[in-house]
Amino acid sequence: MINLKNINYSYLAISLVLIFILLILGAALYPTGWNWGFHFLAFYGLEIIILIPFLMLLSAFPAVQDFFINKISLFAQWFSRQNRYVQIFITITALSGLVLLFWIFRVTSYFLGDGQLILRTLQNLESGDQLIFGYKREPLVSFFIVLLTNFFIFLNRLNPTLDAYTWLSIFSGVIFVIAAWRFVKYYAEDQIEQFMLFILLISTGASQLFFGYVENYTPSAAGILIFLLLGVSYLKRDISIVWVMVIYGITILLHFGTLIFLPALAFLIYIAAKRNQIGELSASLFLTCVIIFTLLQLSQYPVEYFNKNLSSSGRHFVSFHLPTENFQAYSFISLSHFLDVFNFLFLSYPAIMILLILSSVMMWNNRKTTSIETKFLLLAGLCSIIFIISVNCDIGMSRDWDILAPISMGIPAAAIALWKINKYERKQNNRILAMLSIVSVLYTGLWVGINTDEVKAEERFNILINNHLWSKIAHLNAYETLAIYHREQGDYEKVIQYYQKYIALDSTNRRLLVNLADAERRKKTIEEYKTMISLGTADYQVLSDLGLLYADDKRYSEAMTLFKRAEEEAPFNPIVKYNIGTTFMEGERAYDKAIPYYLQAIHLDSVYSQAYYRAAQCYFMMGDSINADQLMIQLQKFVH
Repeated sequence: MINLKNINYSYLAISLVLIFILLILGAALYPTGWNWGFHFLAFYGLEIIILIPFLMLLSAFPAVQDFFINKISLFAQWFSRQNRYVQIFITITALSGLVLLFWIFRVTSYFLGDGQLILRTLQNLESGDQLIFGYKREPLVSFFIVLLTNFFIFLNRLNPTLDAYTWLSIFSGVIFVIAAWRFVKYYAEDQIEQFMLFILLISTGASQLFFGYVENYTPSAAGILIFLLLGVSYLKRDISIVWVMVIYGITILLHFGTLIFLPALAFLIYIAAKRNQIGELSASLFLTCVIIFTLLQLSQYPVEYFNKNLSSSGRHFVSFHLPTENFQAYSFISLSHFLDVFNFLFLSYPAIMILLILSSVMMWNNRKTTSIETKFLLLAGLCSIIFIISVNCDIGMSRDWDILAPISMGIPAAAIALWKINKYERKQNNRILAMLSIVSVLYTGLWVGINTDEVKAEERFNILINNHLWSKIAHLNAYETLAIYHREQGDYEKVIQYYQKYIALDSTNRRLLVNLADAERRKKTIEEYKTMISLGTADYQVLSDLGLLYADDKRYSEAMTLFKRAEEEAPFNPIVKYNIGTTFMEGERAYDKAIPYYLQAIHLDSVYSQAYYRAAQCYFMMGDSINADQLMIQLQKFVH
């Protein structure tokens, strides 16, 4: 038998890192849906495939670890010598740099989660009914998105809904980073250790959510970490339990999945009762209920709908028997389920899992008692694990990982808490943290890099499709997502290919049959028009018609080129002028450029009602209500 007491923890950490390097190298050679959590290297060039494992390997050498620690130490000493105002300035600059980092490397494709569906269906949020449709289990997120969308509409942004999601994601990331710094401060003996634990916590795979990720779950990642931070603060008697209860209530409205942490909250309530804080506890429960009710009303989310959604989540749990429904791919006790969970943990927390293994071995050897704060975080970590292994992801865990990522925040929190009570010799401890920090940053960088590159993201998405890990619903959803994506790219051959794959699985969907027929018709029409243009037999009508097809697919630059050619052929045609104006208006939000073309169309055709209406819209969006009203009055004269 292996004697755990004689284990050298540094060698154990290095061995686990080496195993991880071998795993990602193997997956780079054979990327499949089975290794979706660690096959990122496969989508890069040979130089990256060599460089990243080499840098990870270098991090195992003490000289490299000491160099990394020394640089952190020098910065920490320099920072501590500055006066308060300089420190504030440096902090604000660092956070601004973080925002810039999130923006530069933001997601450019929306294959993962429901990003593409969200952007297509929630472009115009006008009523409470629409909000409910889009945010069944994240009511407070709807409130934030509507506010931000209206703000970006006011700024005349091209895609205000996308901007709203992008900036909500980035703001959530900034809040998360601030909370992470405060959290690790509780578990670090000095600033050097604090910096390295901080790097570990913010460089997990879950941080992908903050790079402009389009989903409803992103704010809850920050909310859950704040809840855990405040829970620890309360147990250390630094704050009142009121703050913990209120934040937990708000976090529930960010993501109903947060209810999984009720046992952790119950633990805090138990401690409050033991401390004879009954009055404070009662007041906090009442205040939390009032805040939840108020925020539900503010989000236009009926309380009865809240109850309905909580009671209708049965299909979202992995079944213990063989799956019989279209939305389940495997049963709870199966190799497929185990591999999905394994991939998720390595996607999100490779370095944290190594830290957790090390801490567990140390704990087994040392038999140290745990504080109530550690017990609270261990309970939160257990809640996270239960959620991960219990939830059935309708469109596949490899794609719907973002549902699990925020709720899994209990895992890194628990790992850091365990590390504090079990760590050993200080120098070796720092070296281990330095190695794991480097590995974590490099690995998460690969993950972020794929989603920043649309080509890499599509290539990976096609590989994710797996008959054993994805249900029938997941396959159908993926095929439609790819068809819609390629339609926006104007590649109708692939559109037809993916619609045909969909119909091969489900030939009863009339909507998809119509979409397939439309794609085939468009492909044929575009080819005919292109042939006529290449032969020089196309007139302005053909150019305009092809331009309209491109504009309908949101290929505005190609549409504009054709409309301009049509204008050369027919300089006095009002429809051509109108089409150019509409392309400026919809494609660029360039209202000042669109107005002259609409006015020219009105001059050429004084009863062109759509031109009046569009020109009035442009004036209104530019804040010129006088001209907008005049055009609407003129329009009403000949309409009536």
